[in-house]
Amino acid sequence: MAQGEELLIAEGSERDRDGLRKLFEADGYVCTAADSGEQARDLLRRKFFPVALIDLDFGGTNEGLALASYIEQHSNPTKIVMITGRRSFEAAVRALRIGVVDVVNKRPDQIDYLTAAVALALDRYHGSSKDSMLLRETRL
Repeated sequence: MAQGEELLIAEGSERDRDGLRKLFEADGYVCTAADSGEQARDLLRRKFFPVALIDLDFGGTNEGLALASYIEQHSNPTKIVMITGRRSFEAAVRALRIGVVDVVNKRPDQIDYLTAAVALALDRYHGSSKDSMLLRETRL
């Protein structure tokens, strides 16, 4: 069985999905990929992911925002990084307001930034988990 942090990759393009999976598996993540919003929601209902990497236009323009909202409502501890192939200030602001950790452009020169954003999201997940545990312990 694979060991490592779980990462949900929600990406409509098979080429990009496979590339992201290879990139993050090489960094030690256990990747689960979804090619549709329905599949991503089903995976989220069955399994917990500390971090989700979502394409902004997953399944259609701004559909990634709908998936991010779903995650915030149904799997709040999950931290989200959004990727996009276009520049949309409004969509990026909406994503950040939902609670997305970062929005990264899908460009080869952004790979290091993307891996750092996912690592930051994972750190925030672990930090919030420890904070929550500490708060529970102090209430006892």
